[in-house]
Amino acid sequence: MAKVVLNMNCQLQSQLTRSLERILEEAHLSGELKLSGRKLKDFPRTGGKYDLTDTVTADLSKNRFWELPEDITKFWSLEKLVCYHNAIRSIPESIVCLQSLVHLDLSRNHLSTVPVALCQLPLETLMLANNRLTALPDELGQCATLTQLDVSCNQITHLPPQLGHLAHLRVLNVRNNLLLELPIEVTYLKLIHLDLSENRISKLPVELRSMVSLVSLELMHNPLVSPPASVCMRGRIHVFKYLELRCTKEEKIRSGWRSEERKGCRKLSDIRGLNEICKKRLERSSSEREVSRQNSSENGIKSLSSSSSLGSRFSKATTNGLSPTAEQTPNGNGLDPDSRPLLQHVQSYREYKEALRQQRGVENIYRPKTNQDEPSTPNHIKEMEQIAGDLVIQNQNQLEQNHRKPVQKVIPSRNGNFSPPSSSNDIVNGVSNNTTSGVYVKPASPQLVAKTLNYLSSASNGTDNNKNAGRPPAWNRSVPPDKLSFTMRREFEKAKEEAELIKQLRTNIETRLKMALPSDLAPALSDGVVLCHLANHVRPRSVASIHVPSPAVPKLTMARCRRNVDNFLEACRRIGVEEGRVCRREAIMEGGDLAALARTVHTLLAVVDSPPPPPTMLSTCLCLALLFVSLFVLYILPPPD
Repeated sequence: MAKVVLNMNCQLQSQLTRSLERILEEAHLSGELKLSGRKLKDFPRTGGKYDLTDTVTADLSKNRFWELPEDITKFWSLEKLVCYHNAIRSIPESIVCLQSLVHLDLSRNHLSTVPVALCQLPLETLMLANNRLTALPDELGQCATLTQLDVSCNQITHLPPQLGHLAHLRVLNVRNNLLLELPIEVTYLKLIHLDLSENRISKLPVELRSMVSLVSLELMHNPLVSPPASVCMRGRIHVFKYLELRCTKEEKIRSGWRSEERKGCRKLSDIRGLNEICKKRLERSSSEREVSRQNSSENGIKSLSSSSSLGSRFSKATTNGLSPTAEQTPNGNGLDPDSRPLLQHVQSYREYKEALRQQRGVENIYRPKTNQDEPSTPNHIKEMEQIAGDLVIQNQNQLEQNHRKPVQKVIPSRNGNFSPPSSSNDIVNGVSNNTTSGVYVKPASPQLVAKTLNYLSSASNGTDNNKNAGRPPAWNRSVPPDKLSFTMRREFEKAKEEAELIKQLRTNIETRLKMALPSDLAPALSDGVVLCHLANHVRPRSVASIHVPSPAVPKLTMARCRRNVDNFLEACRRIGVEEGRVCRREAIMEGGDLAALARTVHTLLAVVDSPPPPPTMLSTCLCLALLFVSLFVLYILPPPD
């Protein structure tokens, strides 16, 4: 038996060698080497018998090569190399010698990296599908003649931006990878076919709309948000329209930002201009003050010589009926000019205008400004001149006031130390004789009395009212609901009831399903997954199938969300919830009426948790009557023995 087996193996080997020799001979004559499906681990040795350097096409597919044979790299005229379905893990650097290679197929192998030497070949078609690639080299952009690139069914996470340099690329297939985004450089290519399906792309660049030459665009099985999956299912034209609309919106937003930046720059320039103007004004005022100081010092020296003549004038003025007390009270307010403060008041209230207009004819209540920077030597001389002039004018005005009505002086309201005159003797024709009165202070503004409503918060004193001036009235939550209006009380109670229902809904779901829901409850329930799980928890198998998001597609489509919500509502009807208590589908998917959903869930749990109804008297009587009838029949018609 052993001899028979050995003979058979020798015959098979002889047949194999004969067939290989025939194939090599045909390759030597025709230039096409066909070694497909031979289960070869090593390249056959020719022994110099056949010259294969002129081979144009080599097919080594469906064999067991661990690496690309070195003998292949010596085929100088090779234009097409097919190594499909092998176990190739490495490619020798000597492949650079194949400068005539145009088509290279390395699909279904064990390649983990693409050697840089491949990027130095004049390739037009490169097939690297179903390998173990995680990235593509940046040198791939050097393949200027490449027209077709297939890297599908790998583990590539990103595409190099250098792909934008492949000006002749027309077909790009990156299906079934781990891509998170599409680089903008790819949109610069004049592609005809682009396959991005079965990846993890969530957003397409708006520049994709400029790929006018694109005929086929595959975007299936991606967690797309912009554009959404519903738009991608309609085709390439709808995707381009969506990207066009998004681009216009972004441009409007950018133009708004630019206009705001321009306004901000203008404001800054205006502020800088104002600062420069203020600086110039301050410099001018400081220079004017210095000039006034110099002039005042010169005037003081000149006035010393004329002090004797001023003294004579003052003695004449006192002899014309002036008392010594008038020297101490030169002004109508009864103040000593040395002790008066540097105050300047401007009257601005309408109710005081008429009185002040009449009062200005009697006395000058507005004192001239006093300059603290003036020297102290000429002060008493100027004051003596002012006193004499004021007294002469006052004597002339007293004659005129005899024919007028006496004007009562306006009492300041903000001076706490000022006390109004107790009798009419203190005021003579509007002139106060009280020399010990306080400093004149600007009258207070009239108090505005505002009537507040019962449901508005009011201040307890005047200071709080001044602090809250200019603010909108705040809602006073301390006001009991019975004092509110009917409409406001109804809205308040409705909002409170809805808040309690939503809180009860959250509590029911979290306690039943042992899970924590997010703070925003509406988006978490809009896909219907949690509600279907709740229905199955309440009554097992009430929802037969639930569409659940996967890691590849984390967001369900609108159709699947709608199907989940419909299954939940149908399960509620089957369990026993009345039709009037079942909420609408839009209340769940749009999230606008969570209170209705809370009522539905509450009714569902109440129906399930409620005990079975006790037997009624009628059912009990019927059961007893049926029992008696059956016994009577058995008694009359006994069964045969």
